[in-house]
Amino acid sequence: MTLYTPIHAAPLSRPPRLRLDKMPAEDSTADISDVWADEVENEEGAIVTAYFRHTSDDHGGFYADLIGVGVLTSTSALLYSHDGAVAWFGWETVNRIENVQTQAIADGVAT
Repeated sequence: MTLYTPIHAAPLSRPPRLRLDKMPAEDSTADISDVWADEVENEEGAIVTAYFRHTSDDHGGFYADLIGVGVLTSTSALLYSHDGAVAWFGWETVNRIENVQTQAIADGVAT
């Protein structure tokens, strides 16, 4: 009997999960359930939330840095890191999500 449970590496078919205790506090969030349904699962019903940190752009403004994606379905709740989001969505889609949130920050409507 051991006092710990070994954690094995995730299979390559699944992106790495972000550990909750390692995730920094987010400055804003966005519902990206439609992106999840279109790009990944082709199913509706999942509640997908993107978490962002606001980073200064050295010109008095801020831009959105994706720090994680939470996926809540009827059977599971998962939290993926930025790298996990890139693995699921692809770099272009993550960049588009960050650009939309950056515009929301500039417009003052980011929540």
